[in-house]
Amino acid sequence: MQDTHLSMMSTQAGQRYEELGRISEVMKSAVSLWFFRFPEPVEQAFIRRRVEDSQMIIRVGRLYLLVIVGLLFLKNILMHQDLLSANHYQLIKTAYVPLGLAVCGIIVGHRIPFINRHLYAFMIIFGALAVYAITISAFLIHQPLFAGMVAIYVAVTISLVTFGLRIVIYHYAPLMLLTGGLAVLTALLNHWPLSPMLFLHYYVLFSFVMLALAAITERRERKAFLQGLMLDIQTDRLQTLNEQLAKLAQHDGLTGLYNRRAFDTFLEREWDHALRDRKTLSVLFLDVDFFKLYNDALGHSAGDLCLQKIAQALSKALHRSIDIVARYGGEEFVILLPGTDAAGAEEISRRIMESIRSTAIPHPQSTVATSVTLSIGISTRVPQPSGVAGSLVREADMALYQAKNQGRNRFVCFRD
Repeated sequence: MQDTHLSMMSTQAGQRYEELGRISEVMKSAVSLWFFRFPEPVEQAFIRRRVEDSQMIIRVGRLYLLVIVGLLFLKNILMHQDLLSANHYQLIKTAYVPLGLAVCGIIVGHRIPFINRHLYAFMIIFGALAVYAITISAFLIHQPLFAGMVAIYVAVTISLVTFGLRIVIYHYAPLMLLTGGLAVLTALLNHWPLSPMLFLHYYVLFSFVMLALAAITERRERKAFLQGLMLDIQTDRLQTLNEQLAKLAQHDGLTGLYNRRAFDTFLEREWDHALRDRKTLSVLFLDVDFFKLYNDALGHSAGDLCLQKIAQALSKALHRSIDIVARYGGEEFVILLPGTDAAGAEEISRRIMESIRSTAIPHPQSTVATSVTLSIGISTRVPQPSGVAGSLVREADMALYQAKNQGRNRFVCFRD
């Protein structure tokens, strides 16, 4: 049970190292940052970071955005009815309705499950809709007095979309080209007056300025993102190494079981729990019968393999995750059974001995069986405030001594 856990831990650590290694290679290839796209999956992580930043900006500024758009609508309704009524209220239908949809989508879109799953794509759509709507209004308002105001509205909208929605540059550039092209195409199809020079100034020129600023800003953010990611990688590596070292310090290198130091720690902890809850605690002390003769006959390599098979059999015989099996030293093993009385400890001892017999490790020098066997000493008690945890191990060792004196290949319970 414990060696399986250690194996799984090593496998997981290996997978984490492999993943970190791939990201490290990406970092090295992207160190110059003269491009604006990382290889996957780093690019997706960067976009997720941008979406989180966008959501934070929207949460902070949504009230201001609602106030600005609301005042814009209210001002035109109350003060500029002539603008709204011109062309059969096309300004409302063509510009204000799409703008309202875009603002609503930006503010509450994350609350809709489908939109939230594809939030970045929808933010691009909502941003394009907002820029398109304001740009269209510039073609619909022909009064010179308001032309400059609309140009300012276009500039403000482009600025908010650029730095508020946090769209990456390779999506932002085609978005602005497509939005401007659609606005011009709409104006031509509807035979609206179009001033190329005015459009060049308030849309094309400003879009290029925003594109340059966004590129500079994004380059700095990508560099900072890489540095943060490398720091996370280094921290993760150190944490993984520390976890492995801590696990190795608790486990026996040959069998993968807990070592004696770890067992002593578990014993003290379970003793305190049993003392507090007035529960029974049992310890099994196990020794491989005639193990020195086994080593002398077959060699130490065979002896090591024998101990590994015994460790596996012991782990399989324990069915609870709270039971602890450890290699105590040499050919000695010890098992801690929280909440287990003498009868339960004896039943587990029978199961262990049966498991060892079914393993059938040949022992040419044994005088009690043809295969490897165990002798087991059992100690059970309800801890008392005046007692010490180590007394359980000493009593189990004394019972083990009795089991050996009685012929080995058996278990004996300690009796005062």
